[in-house]
Formats: sequence, structure tokens, C-alpha cells
Amino acid sequence: MKKFSLLALFISLSLAYSCKTSNSVSNNSTSVTKGGTIGKVSFKYKDGGCSPIILITNEDGSETALIPKDKLAPEFDKDGLMINFDYNALRMPQPAGCLTGIPAEITNISIRK
Repeated sequence: MKKFSLLALFISLSLAYSCKTSNSVSNNSTSVTKGGTIGKVSFKYKDGGCSPIILITNEDGSETALIPKDKLAPEFDKDGLMINFDYNALRMPQPAGCLTGIPAEITNISIRK
């Protein structure tokens, strides 16, 4: 009987320690500037049926075309307009008429001053 009691105590203590969760919170926050990307609205592919795109100039001088998932607001839908924005590249097919570019969700958009 003594052995059974010691075994039960050992198992209950083992479970108590193994199921213990940690309440510590990792604080790995990074500072993100809203509207941290600079780009230019372009009607470059509008003749092919593509809605306005946003061109970003990369560090190496090449351009990346972003295809906004949602239509741009009228105040931003102007060819050559420089804007600040944030984006999230999406894994979805390109819309009809847009053979070049990356579909993206555009947020925190503002006119560049």
C-alpha cells in the first residue's frame, strides 16, 4: 500500500510540473512606421485592361509593380501621384489584363508631401 501511495504522489507531482505553463511574455516588438513604403501610382498597363498599379523603386534601381486588391480611392487614382503606404503581398491570381505585377493589399495610404 505504501508503494502505491508513493507512486500516486510521484505521478501527481510529475503531472503538476509538466503541465505548468509559463506566464512570461516575450517583448520582441519592432517599431513600424505607418505608410513606410513610397510608390508612384501608374496607369502603365491600363490599355491592357489593368486597373492603376503602384510602382516601387527597389534599392537596386529595379521597379516592382503592385496590383491593388481593392480599387484605389478617387483622391489616389491619379497617374504619377507619389504616395506613402503599407502593403501585404497576396497569394492570389493576377486580375484579368494584369500580366505584370504582384497582387497586394494596400493600407495606410496617404499622398506624399
